[in-house]
Amino acid sequence: MGPGAQKFAVGFDCFVVVKHVVALALCLDPAVQAGLGDYPAWTYVNTGESANLPKADPFVAAWLKAIVATAKKTPAVLAPFPELAFGTAMTAAKLINQIGAKKLSPATFKAAILKYHGPSMFGPPNLKWGSVQGLPALGTTAVRLYTYLGNGKWQDATGGKWVGG
Repeated sequence: MGPGAQKFAVGFDCFVVVKHVVALALCLDPAVQAGLGDYPAWTYVNTGESANLPKADPFVAAWLKAIVATAKKTPAVLAPFPELAFGTAMTAAKLINQIGAKKLSPATFKAAILKYHGPSMFGPPNLKWGSVQGLPALGTTAVRLYTYLGNGKWQDATGGKWVGG
């Protein structure tokens, strides 16, 4: 997504469009920032808590502290999806631990996940698995929106609330 977001941002600026852009968090790849000199000043739709506002959520601050050494070598870990993948893995581990190793099977995990309504680490607080037609592994369509103001400054566009879902 990095090169596509860069091309769009450059083209968008060339036309001096005054409308505000709402973009997917996929555009928050460090390669975009490196290619443009900074992220575009857009509002980004994110399916998780933003690591760019570490004081907004205690888990985000802990995540950033845990990955600081890795992030220096691999900046892509700061993109939104590694954080959300880690939170999802922690949620799955929580359920697996509740089931127990001797009882763990695809059927017991499916039963546990269908009963689990949240919260999930870095994700929406209310989950209902199978509620989205055709996407049984999607627990919600809720998102957060974050506006990039430039120079490393962010604003929570949803005031700490989840939208949709």
